Amino acid sequence: MPPHFFTKGQNVNKEVYLDVMQTVVKPWITQIAAGRPYLYQQDGAPAHTSNLVQNWCLENLDMFWSKEFWPPQQP
Repeated sequence: MPPHFFTKGQNVNKEVYLDVMQTVVKPWITQIAAGRPYLYQQDGAPAHTSNLVQNWCLENLDMFWSKEFWPPQQP
């Protein structure tokens, strides 16, 4: 994935993270996957688990496991 740099001191909240998903991550996945199936997974960071981002991922990514699918910590 191409690198993405945040502004020094920038808070990566749900809106900032969603912008990166839309402008960097999704185009990269579309190019790399080239029509093949893929699974996108995130950790439990607050920006990742926000309803805004979760809903966008469910609507825009081929296979996405929502925050409810993963246990709160590794076994």
